[in-house]
Amino acid sequence: LNELQNSIVSHKSELLEWAAKNRQSVHFRVASESGKSHARQYEIEVLCNDEIKGSAKASSKKKAEELAAQAAYKALNLNHGSTKAGG
Repeated sequence: LNELQNSIVSHKSELLEWAAKNRQSVHFRVASESGKSHARQYEIEVLCNDEIKGSAKASSKKKAEELAAQAAYKALNLNHGSTKAGG
């Protein structure tokens, strides 16, 4: 599984591709921002069909989105190359 995760360049891209192929609604939103402007922390949530499937915090929106996408990828039980969500 770790080898598979390492082979995925971007979980966000994979998640969006899966959503497009399966006619699922996936979007990212900023749940919160905290800290001073030079040390900002962003919490991003990934929603699939309006249900939160993953979230993450990081010092950049891009990093938080990628980490949240990775969490959603796991929560949806997606496999690289798969077109179905488990569960």
